[in-house]
Amino acid sequence: MRRFQGFGPLIAVTIIGLCLVIFAGSISRWVASNRAAYNGALIGHIVHAEGSTRRIHSGNIDVLPSGLPAPVDLRDGDRIQTSVDSKAIVVLNSQDEFEVTPGSSVQFHLGNPKDPGSPIYANPMLGQLILRKPGVHGKAYVIKEGKLYLPAQTPLEKPMALTVLRTAPLDMHLAGDTAKAPDLEESTNISDAPAVVPASEPETLSNEYIDDTIVGRQAQFQKCWLTRLKDAPKLKGKMVMQFEISRRGQVKNARVGESSITDEVLQRCVISVIERIPFRSYRGAEISLSYPINFE
Repeated sequence: MRRFQGFGPLIAVTIIGLCLVIFAGSISRWVASNRAAYNGALIGHIVHAEGSTRRIHSGNIDVLPSGLPAPVDLRDGDRIQTSVDSKAIVVLNSQDEFEVTPGSSVQFHLGNPKDPGSPIYANPMLGQLILRKPGVHGKAYVIKEGKLYLPAQTPLEKPMALTVLRTAPLDMHLAGDTAKAPDLEESTNISDAPAVVPASEPETLSNEYIDDTIVGRQAQFQKCWLTRLKDAPKLKGKMVMQFEISRRGQVKNARVGESSITDEVLQRCVISVIERIPFRSYRGAEISLSYPINFE
């Protein structure tokens, strides 16, 4: 035993070296997976850059060479910035191809950072993002004014609002609208409006769909108003309704935000109509709305 005294450190180093050799592959895979998780999931590539283009990645700023000799990884949370004389082209995993125009700043991130397969959101923080080629439907969205849109979808140009006219036909409604108008004193219950579950749920509800659905209840709002005109012939004005739409398509927390109409009975009736509107279900975050209704 004395012959081996003093060789303990050498033996220990040898054992550690052998372990590193044996488990080198597993260690490399573990390091790579942790590095990828830290860097963010791969969501696409920057395939072209002109002029001064920057990729802001995990707090680091990478200046991309003009012409890009090879595609550059685009990861969850990355931001692309272009100067006034530069542009970049990005291809996402969804196969959507975008151009980041001169003088723009666009952030790309997953809808759910824990799910690499979740939809990719493109958020233009400055300037413009142009769709060059559409990809797989529903795998990428563009954020515009706090709403999600499909890459080729145009935002609603007119502001969402409803004008109820005193002289409009009382039976006016959209096709398929068979909902009964609530009585003024009828109690309301959110559970009375079951969620409409389509075959394929969208990621969110578009402004166009929300506006059309509310306009479909125009006759019910008009009945609320005409009933009150018997007691207040000069009653008119604007009422801004605030409410949330849950993922199951149910209206929650309907209330009057701002209003030039102080008639509480009319307000309660309008709230009752809003609470009973069944929207379709969807997968994304809860939607909060302020919706003006003009009684003229």
